[in-house]
Amino acid sequence: MRKKLTALCLLLAMLFGAVCPLTAAAEEEPLTLPELLGDEIRVDNERGEIYFIQQKYDIEEFLMLLEEELPWKYITASAEELLSGRYLVTGVTVEISDLFDGAERTFTLRVKGDMDGDGITASNEARQALRLSVGLDTDRYEESFRALDVDGDDRITASDARTLLRVAVGLERFGGVTLGSVGYYPESRIPLEYAALADALNNAKLEPKESVSFISLREEPEATWDIDITNKDKEIIETFFATLPANATNTEKIYAAYRYIQENYTYARGWDLYSQIWDKTPIDAVFNLHLAQCLQYNGAIAEVLAYMGYDVKIVEGMRGRYFDEDGVAGDYWNHYWTELYLNGETYLIEVGQPDDRWYGHFIVLYKDADGRYTYYDAEKDGYCALK
Repeated sequence: MRKKLTALCLLLAMLFGAVCPLTAAAEEEPLTLPELLGDEIRVDNERGEIYFIQQKYDIEEFLMLLEEELPWKYITASAEELLSGRYLVTGVTVEISDLFDGAERTFTLRVKGDMDGDGITASNEARQALRLSVGLDTDRYEESFRALDVDGDDRITASDARTLLRVAVGLERFGGVTLGSVGYYPESRIPLEYAALADALNNAKLEPKESVSFISLREEPEATWDIDITNKDKEIIETFFATLPANATNTEKIYAAYRYIQENYTYARGWDLYSQIWDKTPIDAVFNLHLAQCLQYNGAIAEVLAYMGYDVKIVEGMRGRYFDEDGVAGDYWNHYWTELYLNGETYLIEVGQPDDRWYGHFIVLYKDADGRYTYYDAEKDGYCALK
């Protein structure tokens, strides 16, 4: 595009003796960008760096952000890694050109907590931050500080090193919405259809569990087993709860976890993505890798509830019965969801559903689930409504 505009300007200059802005020497006025892109990403024009980028920042979203924030700029993703990967990593570059005066500049990307360009935070980043914070390896400061300065104060301190270490071992994370910005919703804002449900959740007699039960309705007889809630899972859940107000009720904790999971996972479609999480616990897959299918995102809320002490199960069954305008039934497909057993009632919790499902209510009784959830009944040799 820029080359076409340049050629057009040269032609106009030949015809009318005009000087085209696109042919002007860019060296006189180096291209500069705003110091802030979007809500958080920063720019250091002096060093030619775009930094404070969250891990797992989608490449397409980043390029769209640049297009929105930089009107009349031509943006080229000049690194092969940026074109072939899915997420931004430290070290790749983008070339930005001004369509009016022809000024060009290449900016290097720095992803928070990713010093070596592998897209993740490991113990080596924490170790390097700690050494720099005490005055060692000062020759590496300029090279790495944009990635290791995770709190954005333009210094590398012991606090940065501590955060990096917690990220490296899975207690915190970078990417998307950080644990530090978990949404808090008071009970007055939580969509609960049943007036007494919040009280029932808050006043339940709870015994924290070490595992969450799993039941498959597709097996004959029904197959059951447990998924252990690992120490790492417990630490993640506790770290999550610690971001909420100290007086948050159980209902508020559950809904905060539900919303967080709902808003911070990418559906792991295809083996390339699912292969990264198939052997992970649901909490690990969702909170650390932010990848999930229905087993993981519904399993994650089940783990949270079980760890809190509620009686829950992850359920495998069939879903999808529907009828078209001619009354012809559609197909069923395999699905996972969470059941909560409380005061003699069985509730359905479904992460991953659109907000208009069940009018936004995030916990419903089976009788309100409009018949779309089904399971295979071996005795009847057919598919039946769940409850």
